[in-house]
Amino acid sequence: MRRRIDCTGSVSGRNSVSILFCYTSPMKLVIVPGFLGYADEPHHIDLMNRARLAGIEAVNVESQELSSRNFEKYRLSSHINTINRALDEFSNEEIALVGVSLGGVAATIASSERKNIVRLACVVSPYRFATGDDMQSRLDEWKSRGVYSFASSRYGEVDIPYEFVKDAQLFDARAVISGIKCPKMFLAASLDERVPFDLTQGLFNRACDPKIYRLINGMRHDYKNQPVFTKLVNDYILEFIGG
Repeated sequence: MRRRIDCTGSVSGRNSVSILFCYTSPMKLVIVPGFLGYADEPHHIDLMNRARLAGIEAVNVESQELSSRNFEKYRLSSHINTINRALDEFSNEEIALVGVSLGGVAATIASSERKNIVRLACVVSPYRFATGDDMQSRLDEWKSRGVYSFASSRYGEVDIPYEFVKDAQLFDARAVISGIKCPKMFLAASLDERVPFDLTQGLFNRACDPKIYRLINGMRHDYKNQPVFTKLVNDYILEFIGG
């Protein structure tokens, strides 16, 4: 789709009009943040801005419980429901779905129920919460206390109830990934201290073709704080979805 953009400006005191044409994609990009993630994290902002410059409409689906600071009710299942409600709004459009970290599990589960998902990307994603990742070592204390405290750059110190764990562990992306037929991309970080790259590779191994796996050397799980890798990851995503 070609779109006309009229830009007004001033040159040597005289008004001028320039007419630009750019091609816009009919595809929508839907981004799913990870555990305690939110839309205005730097890597999400960069991806959304660059997608829009490429003519791709981009949206980010936050957890409603986190947005309203209702941490007691925060659940992966409710976040998946929020994703599905957002996708219902685009039921007649092609969707590229990108999930980061635990958002990759949520995106995979949501993709398994949709025919209009034409690209799925999982970035530094496990296949199941607290299974082989850094969260697993917290489970005993989390269960005994009933809550576990996490530091968030947006929310500060937050207590997440153990009910989150029980709910999240009901979802295993490996159980559905083989049934997702669209092209899929899996990006893993060689220095990931939270989700070891073999977990992302394990999800890739269960997926059917077409699929891509990239292990990015030198990248950490929190690549949002590594500008070089934020750009690289988003380069891969935009290339993958055709932007």
